[in-house]
Amino acid sequence: MSVLWRGLMHMAERDTERENDGEAMISFWRLNMLEFWEHGHYKYLTLAFRLLACKMIFNKKPI
Repeated sequence: MSVLWRGLMHMAERDTERENDGEAMISFWRLNMLEFWEHGHYKYLTLAFRLLACKMIFNKKPI
């Protein structure tokens, strides 16, 4: 099941990048934070958190 999930996520992320859909890219960063935590990629987790926090500060509305 995990391989299927990763494959579908990869296809959706690739489609989002090709369509230049910023809001969807941000939502993928939010989903990826869980995987960063699970696999011990704390550097990427910190970067994702900073990205989401800056977006929330500059938009003045919750994500």
